[in-house]
Amino acid sequence: MSAIEAILGPITLCFALAGTPYLLVRNSAPRLSWPATIAAAGATAILLNTLIPVLLHVMAIPITTMSLVAAHAKLAILALAALLARRYPIRPEGTDGIRPLLLLTVAFAVLVVPITHLAGIDTYKWQGLATNVAVESGIPWLVHPVSLLGFTPRAYPSAQPLVLATAQIMGGLGVDGGYFVVSLLSGVTGLFSAYLLGKACFDGRALATWFACFYVFSPVFMRYSHWATGRGFFLALYPLFILMLLRFPRALAWIGIIVLGALLALCHKVGLVSVAVLLPFTLVSFMLPRTHNRILVLLLALPFVAVAFIMSPPLALPAPAGLGVGFVRASITRFGWMIPFCALALAARPDWLMHPARRRLFPAMLATFPLAYPPDIYGAMMALPFIILAATSGVDWVRERWPRMRKAIQLAVTVLTALAALVIVEYRNINATPKHVYKAAQFLEFHDPRGPFQVHAPGRARVQIHAYVSGCPRFLVTPGQEAR
Repeated sequence: MSAIEAILGPITLCFALAGTPYLLVRNSAPRLSWPATIAAAGATAILLNTLIPVLLHVMAIPITTMSLVAAHAKLAILALAALLARRYPIRPEGTDGIRPLLLLTVAFAVLVVPITHLAGIDTYKWQGLATNVAVESGIPWLVHPVSLLGFTPRAYPSAQPLVLATAQIMGGLGVDGGYFVVSLLSGVTGLFSAYLLGKACFDGRALATWFACFYVFSPVFMRYSHWATGRGFFLALYPLFILMLLRFPRALAWIGIIVLGALLALCHKVGLVSVAVLLPFTLVSFMLPRTHNRILVLLLALPFVAVAFIMSPPLALPAPAGLGVGFVRASITRFGWMIPFCALALAARPDWLMHPARRRLFPAMLATFPLAYPPDIYGAMMALPFIILAATSGVDWVRERWPRMRKAIQLAVTVLTALAALVIVEYRNINATPKHVYKAAQFLEFHDPRGPFQVHAPGRARVQIHAYVSGCPRFLVTPGQEAR
């Protein structure tokens, strides 16, 4: 990287991931509150940093530091000029509960600081895609439009690797620094998106803030936004998509559903499934009666709970006792303390079918709950916002029932939420890339960054080395080449 690239790259990267998306949102929706502006800017940042590399590739322009700098600089200038010409204020009016959200942002940023090297089960795959963009100055898996969704050989949904590649190419951040940037983007977008969804589902900012806190520091969200992969991006945007479903059938809601639905699919293949599941079940909600009848709510919920119980992987004991143990284990490892409060909310709160937003989401909550319990975790990703919705409702009911214990209850759930997040992060740190494996990868990278190398190593060392060595390609090894 030249001196000019070293100066212009990081500066323009700040505009690419924050400044330009913010200006574009202020141009298109100047009346949005601070949380809505930040959430929309996060979604815009993911979309923008996916589209620009794709456009450069389609136009046969090499994806380099300077080509990305030029594209993002032009867009930033145009966005700023448009905002000034239209005389819109740069800052939204009011604060709308942003201060506690900023504190949660700082807490999340501290948790995802990379104190180890690469962690996670398949983070190396996403890094491999980003590395190929940097090494080949293009998108080698893009052979058809559906390649962007991961439906051609060796392709993955492309939003995360293209955003990661942009951060690493423009910022010169390397693997660890690039993942820290995309983890921050995932966490901030998810936090403010969840706040907006919580505000639509509850009365008052306090419960919306609790909803956002429970969502972002839940085991599922932390697992995929600590060294964020495409799953983390999906979870960050998912509450915004659900929020658009709540605003259906307004005209602008249709636009949001289409754009966010496409973005979810670009983040992870579970996005397509989520759109297919949530749309019909949201329509089903229009057929639900408006009633305070808690017996009806329980009768509707029990069959789905039974299916979740049956779909849990048996553990320790033969069925049916083993199913119960598996159900409890999955509940704790995926949602921490939340499932008992979900049950309490369903059994005790009489307003599930009366509150407009909760009534609209009730069928989707029931439909996704059983999907959270099979061995794979994709269904838990789909169910997470609805679990948080029920758990927050349960916590609110307990606080109303025993007002003298309000502070103790709030402290207890805060501590449990923080502990669950810390356990996930510590577990991933313990199983991260060891220093000696990292040093071996750095030796290969210094020796010959282009390669190609074919790495043989025991256990996970092979894929961990793969992530840090540019000469471990995924696409351009042909029969005529010899790997060393």
